[in-house]
Amino acid sequence: MSVKFDETLIMHIKHIDEQHRHLIDLINELEIQMKTSRTFYLIERILDELKKYAGYHFSAEEELFKKYKYPEAGEHIVEHRQFIDIINMFYDEYKNEKESKIILLRGVYSFLYEWINNHMRIFDKQYSKYLKDRGIE
Repeated sequence: MSVKFDETLIMHIKHIDEQHRHLIDLINELEIQMKTSRTFYLIERILDELKKYAGYHFSAEEELFKKYKYPEAGEHIVEHRQFIDIINMFYDEYKNEKESKIILLRGVYSFLYEWINNHMRIFDKQYSKYLKDRGIE
């Protein structure tokens, strides 16, 4: 059930779209590794990259919110912090092997899939429209 980077995920803000495309690539890579990998070092690398992604991507979005005085920034930032907390929890559980790795990874994939559908396709589209109305490209 790979994710396609389609029009519903395009914000029409070049650097944000590039970052979103990178997240989609990570999710699809995670899915492939879950199905094919006999070792988990590649999956650990993907989880680590998700943590890094959250840091630079959310900073980029939040800087835009501040610069353009996005009125819904507070609620959006709360969701960003929740994403970071959840990814950190998954990463820690993965490293500490508190659960079956495959079950845990299915949880990570499910969370990311829901994030795309509920956050990126809805919340991000709202700020995208706001910023585009103010001339950002």
